[in-house]
Amino acid sequence: MNRTEALTTFMGLVIAFTGVYFLYLTFTPEYETYPGEITSDILLIAGGALLVAVLRKDLRRSTIGAMMTIALSTIVGSLYYVFNTNDVLNIALSNVFLIVSVVLIYYSISLIFNTTAGSTKGLICLGILAAVQLAPIFYRIYMGDDILEQIKENLDRIVRGVAYVTVIFILTRKDMTLENLPRRMNRNSRYLYDDMCTPSDAFIDIKDYAKLADIPEEGWKSCKFGPIDSEMTIPLYNTDMAIRLQRMRVGGDVHLALCSGDAESYRVALTMPIRSVKVDEPDESRKGKVRVYGDDGVFVDILIRDLGDQPKGYIGTYRYNRDKARARKKKKKKSSANSQR
Repeated sequence: MNRTEALTTFMGLVIAFTGVYFLYLTFTPEYETYPGEITSDILLIAGGALLVAVLRKDLRRSTIGAMMTIALSTIVGSLYYVFNTNDVLNIALSNVFLIVSVVLIYYSISLIFNTTAGSTKGLICLGILAAVQLAPIFYRIYMGDDILEQIKENLDRIVRGVAYVTVIFILTRKDMTLENLPRRMNRNSRYLYDDMCTPSDAFIDIKDYAKLADIPEEGWKSCKFGPIDSEMTIPLYNTDMAIRLQRMRVGGDVHLALCSGDAESYRVALTMPIRSVKVDEPDESRKGKVRVYGDDGVFVDILIRDLGDQPKGYIGTYRYNRDKARARKKKKKKSSANSQR
């Protein structure tokens, strides 16, 4: 059972338990029942059971089922107060329940026939139902009434209100939210941007930017197949991406490619031929920027920072100093070999 099924099952149990609780009360001698109450409770039990047994694997259907169950139960339970009592407060509250429940049914039906609709408006209706149940209790407590007395007098409203709040909480979880089309497109666009583009603080080390300003002749790794003759990797920090300079087999153009990591197989987020490079040289703070121009006005800005000045923590500092010492040793060994020749 995955997370969505578990949450849907829990939501169905909450709704069914609410119906069982009120149905039990109707059979206690001291509880005063009214016409339609038993039907309202049975609707909650049946709807909750349906969610658990049948609809738990389908998020859209389970959301529709929960909203429809609560709305129909509320309508059946409110009709008596609207047409058969003289209590002005109960009539007013019941009218609110009826109107909000009808709107909730409308939004539930829109989820059936419109696959691009979201559940937000239905959740707002549930929120209104919960607020009407609980707000008067909180107001009386705020005005100084005894908390325990209020809980005792309004236990029915508290149980129903808490059940609604629980359903709202479940349906607003990340795995349970039904988004409308514009919000879904916006979220997917943000995901693609975050996945395919570099963070705003990504940078190359100060010792590497010259490779972009003046393409070196050495350090290229030969490619046996495909249109790329050879390539060179420049580390890009604060991101999982890396810069690859790729020399084309035909024409000899050098392309800049923004790739995922430094592996044999990789995803390319961006590629462009290098037509010109403008460098804002690092200043006293050892910070600068290099801009690489491609075709048709396309360009890429890359920050220049001194990797040694960046906060790295104890382990990062150790690795940096170790790599620096190795590079120094390698350079010294290379220069010694050249002098012997």
